[in-house]
Amino acid sequence: MTAYKNISRDSIIKRFNVPYWGYVLLIGCLFVLAWYYQSSTLLYVTIAAAWLPLVVGALRDLSERKIGNQFFVFFATIIGLIGGKLIAITIILMIMLIATYLEGLIEYRTESALQRILTLLPKVVTIVRDGKEEVIPLEQLEVGMVVIINTGQRVPVDGTVIKGEATVNEAPLTGESKPLSKAHGMGVFAGSYVEAG
Repeated sequence: MTAYKNISRDSIIKRFNVPYWGYVLLIGCLFVLAWYYQSSTLLYVTIAAAWLPLVVGALRDLSERKIGNQFFVFFATIIGLIGGKLIAITIILMIMLIATYLEGLIEYRTESALQRILTLLPKVVTIVRDGKEEVIPLEQLEVGMVVIINTGQRVPVDGTVIKGEATVNEAPLTGESKPLSKAHGMGVFAGSYVEAG
C-alpha cells in the first residue's frame, strides 16, 4: 500500500549531531574573535565557514530541481558581501545554520512519531469479500475493501464507518484524551484503538 511506505532510517539528524553543533560553535567563536579584534580577514573566514553548508544545501536542492531557502540565502550573502555588511551577513548565516539544525530535528521527531504509529498497526486485517470474512495481510488491502474491526483492535487504515458504532481512542494520533464515538459516515484513522462497539 502506498499509504504506508517504509520511512527512511537514514534521518537528517545523523548529519546534524554533536559534530554539527561543534561546527556552529566554532563559527560562533570565530565571529566573536573577529568582532573583538576587528579583523575583517577573520570575519571573511567566518562567513566562508558558515556559508559552506548552506551553499552545499542550495546546490543539492538545485540538483533535485528544488529551490529552498538556502538558495536565497546564497544570493543574499553575495549581495551582503558586495554591500560590505559583513557582521550582519555572519549573524544571518549563523541563524540559518541553527534553523537548519532545528528543521532536521523536527523532521527526525516527526519520522520517529510516524514509526511509532506504524508499529501500532496490525499486520493482518479481516475483510468482507463475497459476503465472507477473510483475513489478509495489511499490505494486500486495497482501496474500497470493507474492513471489520472488533472491540480491542486497532484501526488498520484510514476509512469511513459504513456499519455499526464504536468508541474509538485516537490519543496516539491526536492527543485527544477522551475516546470519541464513531458512527455511520464518520472517519476513523489508522492506529486508533476501538475501545467498545
